[in-house]
Amino acid sequence: IVMVGRVDAYRFNCGPSGTCFKLDVAGLEKSKQQFHLSKPVAEPFASDFNRAIALLDKLQSATAKTKDRKNLLVKEYDETMVRFMHRLFSKRV
Repeated sequence: IVMVGRVDAYRFNCGPSGTCFKLDVAGLEKSKQQFHLSKPVAEPFASDFNRAIALLDKLQSATAKTKDRKNLLVKEYDETMVRFMHRLFSKRV
């Protein structure tokens, strides 16, 4: 699947000190960067984005083991976004 979308500012409120203010959180090896891809504003790609979302929804429904399907497709308000995550750090041996 090739998708064209726009990176949304949804939950992008992370400052230099991060979003956790507790001292007892996990180490840096568990920290992740995430962003959300939402529907593009321009019309040539908006209909393709809707088709890709429908296909991803079918794939997620076919492979999900629970009914809680919140990790790939995020449905907030009247919009569906795709969530991407990646680990930032790795532990050296």
